[in-house]
Parts: sequence; structure tokens; C-alpha cells
Amino acid sequence: MTNNDIQKLEELVKSLPDNGKLRLALGKAYLAASELENAIKELELAVEYDSDNPEALLKLGNALAEKKDYELAIGNYRKALNIDSYYVEAFYCLGMAYVDTNNKEEVEKIIKRLEQLHPIWAQGLKSYYSKIL
Repeated sequence: MTNNDIQKLEELVKSLPDNGKLRLALGKAYLAASELENAIKELELAVEYDSDNPEALLKLGNALAEKKDYELAIGNYRKALNIDSYYVEAFYCLGMAYVDTNNKEEVEKIIKRLEQLHPIWAQGLKSYYSKIL
């Protein structure tokens, strides 16, 4: 996403500040541009305005994990999974956060669940997990 695209999204958000989907789009754009503080701010607002959107929670978790705030990231991934218990990407990201915090027991639980849902994602997590074994 270019700076011009981000500017257009910022203008849209100014005209519709309570729109959670626009906030999510802007947060994702900031995340892609590695503007973590802006991403977190927008994604928190996206969750506030659209609290049943698991993608907003996932992306907020991703921004927090990138900032190494794993406790909050894990909480957001879990909230996303409370909304959609089959959200493969949320399981994967949750597993990655547990790998990064060296929580082997939780990683193994997530791998077992991913093996049921999507073996390819499970294999990716196993590969990342092998780095801490």
C-alpha cells in the first residue's frame, strides 16, 4: 500500500469516524507500512466500533506481537477465537505468540488443533516451533 492509499483511507476515516471496517482497513495499511503505533491506535478503534469482527482482533494482535507485547496479543487472538472457533489464522498467530514466549505446552495444544483444522498451517507452526526445541 502506498502513502497515497493511506492518505485516502485517512480521509475516508475522517468523514466516517465510527466505521469499524474503515478503521480496520486503515489499521491494516499502517501495519503493512510498519507504522505500529498508528496501526495499534486504528485497530483498537476498529475493535471498539466493530467488536464482533475477529479479523480486527487478529490484526490488533499481530501489531501487538510485532511490538513484542505478547500478553495483549494473545488476549486478542483468544478473543478472535471466541468469536470464530475455526479461525485458522488466529490459531496460527496464537501459536506463534506462544512460541515467541517459549510456552511449549500451549504451542503443542495449538498444533494439535491446527492439525484438525488445516494441516498445512500446522506444519508451518511446527517448523517455526522447531526453532525453540
